[in-house]
Amino acid sequence: MTSKPKVPLSPEANPAVKLPRARVEDVASARPSWCFGLLDWDAAWTWDKMKKHDMRQVLTRISNMETMSWREVEQRTGSHLVSVDQIIPDARERLCQRKLDDLSDLFSLRVTAKERIWGVRRGSVLHLLWWDPEHQICPSIKRHT
Repeated sequence: MTSKPKVPLSPEANPAVKLPRARVEDVASARPSWCFGLLDWDAAWTWDKMKKHDMRQVLTRISNMETMSWREVEQRTGSHLVSVDQIIPDARERLCQRKLDDLSDLFSLRVTAKERIWGVRRGSVLHLLWWDPEHQICPSIKRHT
């Protein structure tokens, strides 16, 4: 009587057993980080129109947000995802020009009551796109008007 070969119990010893290389991240509890590769220097909402005072304020604001989770950023700052359908036509056109027209939403990061940073959120990383100091990309509809 021949016995079957024993299958190793440890995954490291058995190449047929596949293990995930990275654990699935709970994005809501992860801390935000920033990526600058998508900065749009040719849009109406370009970063080079930012004043020195605004730059210091923005960098201080987002560095403070690094101490929070994404859940806290959304709950405490009023930052949130916005459907691309809700942004102004010029911004949608700019996404097409940048070959980003496959996006369904953008993230609006609230800096002040009016000022916003727009970006593409991928996992816990916000890829910064536009500086919107006048809240033009997705204007708020004022209540009681």
